[in-house]
Amino acid sequence: MGFVVNLRGDLARLSDAELADRLRDAWTAYEAAERKSRIKLQYSRRGPVRHPWAYRAFSIIGVGVGGTYRLGIGPLPGFVAYHQHLSLCEIKDLTDEIERRTTPKQAPAT
Repeated sequence: MGFVVNLRGDLARLSDAELADRLRDAWTAYEAAERKSRIKLQYSRRGPVRHPWAYRAFSIIGVGVGGTYRLGIGPLPGFVAYHQHLSLCEIKDLTDEIERRTTPKQAPAT
């Protein structure tokens, strides 16, 4: 997976019900943006920093090519693909938090 800085402590403070509501809302936002779009979002990646503002920055300054970032213009805020991308990033963060809560912790090796 590589080096990742997770700045989504806000999700850890949510209850399970709040987390489920946020996930449902994020999917609703994604589907609404998808219905408005005339083109299909081809690529969406979160980048090395897990935070909504980082997703906005990486979306604008980086275009994903072959699993890596290259400088260029990505989906801009006025485009529907930009909102699809941000919704997918939120969905991935929420899913990561759900997996973190449901994955059993391993005992330290002795």
